[in-house]
Amino acid sequence: MKIAGCAALVTGGASGLGAATAQRLAAMGASVVVADLPQAWEQRPPDFDGSITYVPTDVTREVDVVAAVQAAQGLAPLRIVVTCAGVSHQGRLLGSRGPVAAETVSRVMDVNFTGTVTTLGQAAFAMAENEPQEGDRGVVVMVASAAGLDSASVAYGGSKAAVVGITAAAARELASRAIRVMTIAPGIFETPMVAAMSEGAVGSVGGHAHPKRHGQPEELASLVVHVVENPMLNGDVIRLDAGLRAPAAIQ
Repeated sequence: MKIAGCAALVTGGASGLGAATAQRLAAMGASVVVADLPQAWEQRPPDFDGSITYVPTDVTREVDVVAAVQAAQGLAPLRIVVTCAGVSHQGRLLGSRGPVAAETVSRVMDVNFTGTVTTLGQAAFAMAENEPQEGDRGVVVMVASAAGLDSASVAYGGSKAAVVGITAAAARELASRAIRVMTIAPGIFETPMVAAMSEGAVGSVGGHAHPKRHGQPEELASLVVHVVENPMLNGDVIRLDAGLRAPAAIQ
């Protein structure tokens, strides 16, 4: 599917993986809407593309997600959605202060999983009205994490595993509407989220097969573009982690 001339919505698009994705899509001719929290937007990269539209969004609030989708629809047919919004939690199930708090688990699940599902549903509802372009009405790329496949973190890893778990089901359901659904599971990338973690939580690059380094956000953005443009990619999860197989594999 061609990117130029489409509207694209990127949740969590003001920083890290989302910002790189939003910038790449805008550079390729998409009308991009970034849906993110106000404090994140205020700290966006100084070279952020001035053509990108911002909509204040908390993905745990359905009304915010609806407003972001409608804003994107107002620019051009909404055909591309990338769900990068997320929060991290690397606490243990049984920490020094006892079991992980239920409210902590709920918060992580609300943002990382429920927010993703809400965005997916609202995006699909909008995309279903599009005229097909090269066979597709739209593509949703969900960003999970290698932590959803092998992780030492129960709350964060569990929330990302849930995103992985719905990928095939969502793709099968939306196939009749010509909407593709894919998930990317990145490993450790150079993002503000990772920078805020302790060295112990992030781990070393020793677990990478090759190259032995953390990923760059632009490398995920490049994969998003390929997913959008390649019609045979649907209903699956792509690991983007340089062969990282370590308990602390996180995004």
